[in-house]
Amino acid sequence: MKFLCDSTLFDTETGRCWKSTDSFTGYGNGYPEKIVIHNFEDLEDKPKLLYLEHIQYAEMHRKYYQRRTRQNNLLSVMFICRGEMYFHCEEDVLLAEAGDCVLLKPHCRNDFLYLPGKKCAAFEIILNGSGLDGILQLYRLEQMLWCRIPDRRPFFDLLKRTGKLRSLREPIAHRLAGCALEVIQLLSQAGADRSSQSSIAQIRDELESRLHEKVNMGEIARKYSLCLPVLNRRFREAFGTTPYRYWKQFRLKRGAELLNRGLLIKEAAGMVGYENPKSFSAEFRRFYGISPQAYRGNSLA
Repeated sequence: MKFLCDSTLFDTETGRCWKSTDSFTGYGNGYPEKIVIHNFEDLEDKPKLLYLEHIQYAEMHRKYYQRRTRQNNLLSVMFICRGEMYFHCEEDVLLAEAGDCVLLKPHCRNDFLYLPGKKCAAFEIILNGSGLDGILQLYRLEQMLWCRIPDRRPFFDLLKRTGKLRSLREPIAHRLAGCALEVIQLLSQAGADRSSQSSIAQIRDELESRLHEKVNMGEIARKYSLCLPVLNRRFREAFGTTPYRYWKQFRLKRGAELLNRGLLIKEAAGMVGYENPKSFSAEFRRFYGISPQAYRGNSLA
């Protein structure tokens, strides 16, 4: 995902009004040329609180633009499978790439634009219902603008299952409500993963700022509402090592920088949190394969 400062590429885009209802008004190109679509807007027995109203998969080759000036009680979930697409959501301008999922919120003006170049394939899922605002708040999605969902299979699976609903003899309203809840939960999990990644980055920054302190990893984990095994696993996934090893290695790397500047071993050791220079020297040798004294001599030669 790339955030852009310039929204002028949307300023010259115009188009006919291709759809206007009480909750939705769209201008632009309408639907793209190559598309699979399942629409349940005309369903008589609609769930009141939340349901999946529309799902489509489109492959775009020509310029494609939509501007939505009224989108009440509707949440559009746009997932990019391939290529890229521009979005203008209120004040934010984004360039979404494969794996990015953009939420076009209710009560907002939402624009999106595909410019010919990289062929683009995308899903759009529209959720409707009187309880949508409350559900977005309940799942902490009301402030989410976008998230990453690397696995596209849930979207293709949902497209396949909804394509069979019209052929069922039984009422399908409860199934559409269940499909909508699946989408909400998928977004919520993606948001939680993104929040977790942000927390791990904050933990890394905190460790780097506490070189001269004794750090208790259990306390760090509790501070960020994690247990130590989960912290170790997520940190390893993000940075390739445990937080404790990262902290130790970062201290030694900073110590090496200080030796390069001409500081004495005792001074460098103290500045990166080692009370005993011998402990610093022993760990430095294990990490670099050379003593601090030899390292300092080589850097000053």
